[in-house]
Amino acid sequence: MHITIDCRMWGEKFGGIGRYTKEIVLYLIIHKKWRFTLLYSPQAFKDLQSYQNKNIQLIPCNAKIFSLKEQWEIWKKVPRCDLFWSPYMNIPFIRTKAKKQVVTLHDVFHVANPQYYSKLKQIAIAPYYFFSTRNSNLILTVSQFSKSEIQKYFGKRIADKVSVVYNGCEI
Repeated sequence: MHITIDCRMWGEKFGGIGRYTKEIVLYLIIHKKWRFTLLYSPQAFKDLQSYQNKNIQLIPCNAKIFSLKEQWEIWKKVPRCDLFWSPYMNIPFIRTKAKKQVVTLHDVFHVANPQYYSKLKQIAIAPYYFFSTRNSNLILTVSQFSKSEIQKYFGKRIADKVSVVYNGCEI
């Protein structure tokens, strides 16, 4: 199994998503005997470089989150692999070379509560929800509530691709 993971939001700087990404990736690379390609930001490299070995390839990816450059750079850098996982909704709008794509949608707050966002922000974020739900083979979410909200806003067909994986904690 060869898995590519977008690790650009790795660590405390990105709050809960950074912690989520770090904990899951560390578990996978320590406990699974798979090949990994990890896309990293300069901040993530400091931690990730110590895990690099023959089964873990690190690829720099400096594009800013939610930028047009990000769309191009991730699409270009995800190699042919069995699975590409994005721990946040910012997957490339054009499918990658991965056989399957997985995305984590932590919630749909932007869609459920548009009153908190400018019209410009609502328009800018909409394609990320659209493409992450349509182009992913599997959508991970963190609670039954989030799954029900995904179904409410994106329909049963999308909800059928959703699996709840509860957040864990380091012991």
